[in-house]
Amino acid sequence: DLPNDAIGKTKEVSGSVLLNADGSIASADSKITVNLASIASDRSNRDNYVRRNILKTDQYPTATFVPTQVTGLTFPLPASGSVTFQVTGELTLLDVTKSVTWDATGVINGDEASGTAVTSFTFEDFNLPKPSVPVVLSVNDEIKLEVDLTVRKVAGGQGSSGGENTAGGIPATGGATNSGGSAAAAALQCSSPASLTPAMTEGPYYTANP
Repeated sequence: DLPNDAIGKTKEVSGSVLLNADGSIASADSKITVNLASIASDRSNRDNYVRRNILKTDQYPTATFVPTQVTGLTFPLPASGSVTFQVTGELTLLDVTKSVTWDATGVINGDEASGTAVTSFTFEDFNLPKPSVPVVLSVNDEIKLEVDLTVRKVAGGQGSSGGENTAGGIPATGGATNSGGSAAAAALQCSSPASLTPAMTEGPYYTANP
């Protein structure tokens, strides 16, 4: 509500959001990570102050969001039209984790959708020190986060990808993603160390009546 807003932006967002067939979130396989050190505004001296004194990126280089619930969406998703929904989950900044809810709006057009999600919290919520420098008279206590995203449906279910995230192991770019039917795909994955089974000789073979 003050006359000037300090706006920091970044495109360095990665992770995945996995949706079950009924639209619920598979939280164990869902997490979004933001590179806090990459956030930049229109003033480098401000950015250096924020990284060093507020976000402490040398010690806490990333922020994470683990979604736990989505409300307001019907499944299967419509083929077209506007949607409004909420995503609730656990946001971690520095070493503090709090539940936050994002208000999201978007437009679906066939296999592609675009939209915006917003949330807000206070400096105190995450034990963030408020800026205190001579040239700043006062700072509003509210911090606003906004994510602009474009998602595209991926093969194999109601998965979609956008921003710099992944859906079911498929790279995506810019915002939230979702994917259905990935349990079977996960079962086929190998973990290191892995090797081929040893070669074996076929046979011997026997007839039923020698």
